[in-house]
Amino acid sequence: MAIAQLLNEERQYAATLSANIRRLDTMRESAELAGARAELDVIENLAHLPDEYTVFSDIRLSAERYIHFNGVPLRSAQIDHLVLTPAGVFLIETKRWSRRFVESDDYHDPFDQTQRAAYLCYDQLRRQFGKIRVRSVIACAGQLPFAPKNSHVKVLAVPELIGYISWFKQPELAPDRLLQVRRYLERFVTA
Repeated sequence: MAIAQLLNEERQYAATLSANIRRLDTMRESAELAGARAELDVIENLAHLPDEYTVFSDIRLSAERYIHFNGVPLRSAQIDHLVLTPAGVFLIETKRWSRRFVESDDYHDPFDQTQRAAYLCYDQLRRQFGKIRVRSVIACAGQLPFAPKNSHVKVLAVPELIGYISWFKQPELAPDRLLQVRRYLERFVTA
């Protein structure tokens, strides 16, 4: 009877291990993990920006009222990364999509998503500090659909981010204003 009990426990343990291995294999190949790795690549890349630049990751921006963007109400946005520089704000959405996913056409338009988030960010900053330029970027580590004709979103490979952000040299924010904006944005960091 004891041997039968041990064999039963061994079978249960083996079944549990097998289920765990299947679950881990599924996670390893998941789109969520691929996206998380792409975001980590962006964070590692942005860490090489000059010290006077501030990088925020995982921002949940929310407004006290609805605003409209392209006729659609907008009140909040999740933003992968914001870079605050003397030349303004760079809003970065990270995408690592496969060709098959893009061809499936089963996704929310990343250009619209990025433009909506940038508009909300611009609106919130304008209400607090006056006009501050917000530039929209998609850091692409895979495939994207074609950009709409009037898109103002810059699409860059992850290694191109630093060069693009650093290219803007004309200061638009004085050091004291830069500090005020940084303190304001810190309120929205979720991580």
